[in-house]
Amino acid sequence: MLSRRDFLGGTAALAVTPLMERILDHHEHLEEPLLFRPSAPAPRILYMHRNHAGLGYQIVTDALPYPRRLISFDVIEEAFGPGSFRKMTQRDHWRLLDLGLFTREQTFQPAFGDGHYSAWAANYSPHSEAIGLLEGPGLGPEPSDEGLCGLTFLNCGENALGLPAVYCDTTRAISLLQAELLQRGASIDIRFEERHFPNVSLDDVLRKGGNPE
Repeated sequence: MLSRRDFLGGTAALAVTPLMERILDHHEHLEEPLLFRPSAPAPRILYMHRNHAGLGYQIVTDALPYPRRLISFDVIEEAFGPGSFRKMTQRDHWRLLDLGLFTREQTFQPAFGDGHYSAWAANYSPHSEAIGLLEGPGLGPEPSDEGLCGLTFLNCGENALGLPAVYCDTTRAISLLQAELLQRGASIDIRFEERHFPNVSLDDVLRKGGNPE
């Protein structure tokens, strides 16, 4: 079990609030995170996947496990002017499609091996998107933030060889992470469980990103 001294070690950057005291008391007796469900449904969810390489828990979002369709280059350029396609993020495409402004015939499906699929994997997949959600309230991935709440960021630099990922080191760190998110006003629900993904054949992934018809 964690003592109060062990718990407070390395948490100087976090204010010892009543919430922190409650978390501290919890971890003196239990080896699991103390989590609070938001009073209202949170717009985003973070799941904790046990990592067996000694990195604690990989943080995964509730994002779709495959890229959504994007609006075709010519359609975007005609609608918004030359150069517009390069300035838009994939989330911009999805917002426009959700508004019903474009038909399916005006879209295309990113597939494994093309640049649009690679951009999705590096920025919008469940594993990489967690970095952006934590970066919003100021929890990384800059080196000055490493270690705060027990977070470890990998492959976030320009010359990274792998896909971006973020890990929470321990169950204590998961509690600290939620406390810090609450104190910073971030409406994110943390769940101490693994997210289940649909079974998708390799052929579907290669041809259409795993999207159902």
